[in-house]
Amino acid sequence: MVREAGVDDKQADALDAGLRDSVATKADLERLDSKMETLSATLEVDILRWLVVTQLALAGFLLTAINFIK
Repeated sequence: MVREAGVDDKQADALDAGLRDSVATKADLERLDSKMETLSATLEVDILRWLVVTQLALAGFLLTAINFIK
């Protein structure tokens, strides 16, 4: 098809090599999607952990402030 468009063999081979190196395949996209799901789950756990720790620290500060006022 490329040769029918007037592209010589050397240019067709270079185009083929370039496309093979730079175009993502379905398998590439599936691996990327899997990695993104894993990172998303890890991020959710980290955010939840951070929220729990900050809430516990805030509760400690409030209890200390209440005891200090009394």
